[in-house]
Amino acid sequence: MRFFNRHDADVIREATARLVPGPADDPREQDSPGAREAGVVDYIDRLLSSLDGDEAEIYAADAAAGPSVRFVPLTRAQRDGWCSRINRLRDRYRAGIAMLDAMAGGDFATATAERRDAILATESVAPFRDLLFEHTIEGMYSLPVYGGNRNLLGWHSIDYRGNRQPEGYPAAEVERSDGPDALAVSPVVEAFLRRHHRAAWFALGSGDG
Repeated sequence: MRFFNRHDADVIREATARLVPGPADDPREQDSPGAREAGVVDYIDRLLSSLDGDEAEIYAADAAAGPSVRFVPLTRAQRDGWCSRINRLRDRYRAGIAMLDAMAGGDFATATAERRDAILATESVAPFRDLLFEHTIEGMYSLPVYGGNRNLLGWHSIDYRGNRQPEGYPAAEVERSDGPDALAVSPVVEAFLRRHHRAAWFALGSGDG
């Protein structure tokens, strides 16, 4: 880990694994890798430390999924903008981890799966849970050079074969299902969907009275 200490990484690993569970988290997900298997915590850790080295690891120079990837140099304005954004994200993660630990009575990572679900489903945790969900999806399906999608597990799970330019994907493949739906909706996912369904409803003007 480059930004997280061991405890912080454990908390984020266990929290993201409740958002997108895999075989180690739910026996019904034996054929469906989740955040744990895809290394989502490594993606988040790299994002939060992406400006710490000599080379800014923000924009990969090409779509290759290899260890020798180059990153596009940032302009000063771009670096300043990303620095502000990452500093805000770091503060949110520090506060979020502390909140999860406090609600778990000390250590979120060692709480039972049921307790972790209950904590993540509470309304007070919703803003941090939403951030975690956003980064979990990015870590599941982004290019592996950014730290997640370990062994291309995310892509394999939805039968995505990567960049196929200039061939592209025919319409029939684009319209085809991207894989089976979750076998069970956990309280965490249910709370997330309920919150965002309500947000979308109000955005459409249905909540104006």
